[in-house]
Amino acid sequence: MPTLPYAILEAPSTLGLATEGVEHLPDRLMDLGLAERIHAHRAERLAVPPKDPMPDPETGILNARAIAAWSPKLADAVEAVLDSGRFPVVLGGDCTILMGSMLAFRRRGRYGLFFIDGNADFFQPEAEPQAAREAVDHLTREELDGFFIHLDADCLDDVIMPAVDFRVPDGLSWDELETALRVALASGKAVGIEITIYNPRLDEDGSAGRGLADVLAAALGAAAQ
Repeated sequence: MPTLPYAILEAPSTLGLATEGVEHLPDRLMDLGLAERIHAHRAERLAVPPKDPMPDPETGILNARAIAAWSPKLADAVEAVLDSGRFPVVLGGDCTILMGSMLAFRRRGRYGLFFIDGNADFFQPEAEPQAAREAVDHLTREELDGFFIHLDADCLDDVIMPAVDFRVPDGLSWDELETALRVALASGKAVGIEITIYNPRLDEDGSAGRGLADVLAAALGAAAQ
């Protein structure tokens, strides 16, 4: 379990998306008391460069130059949290913030990635929370210095998490997500976590944000005890 105190780092980037809204994720979770509930220090909020409406002509990637320039700045901020002796809790933003977060750990050693995502690139409808134990077993068998947790809110079933830009049916329940996070955090090898893609603009009654905050508070709070 994490023995370090938590520090929240706000990284409200939407550079990887054509849409807007996920930049409000940090504000919403902070308004729901996440920092107080996990006894976290508020470290920094990063400024994000403006978007370029034209994709990169060679790759078709949105805001490629801005992402390349901004990611090392996020890595610097994550490293500053680590240097302060705290466990980084990075609030995105979209999934491209992962490049900055993982760059911070690549600079320091050899780290793995515990990736929870619901999009088609990694979607496994047959996977259950048992997969979390298998993933942790694999990560802890490897000669790694630890692993970073990436949590994309679209891993959740769209009935309880409609506030994402790309909804996928038959996702995780709140309890299943909490179990997966608890398994990862209880390993003693987790070195940080980031949360992405929740879009408060699509959360009409606020229930999705409250559920996400509750799961994070429960899992991170239990890990800190």
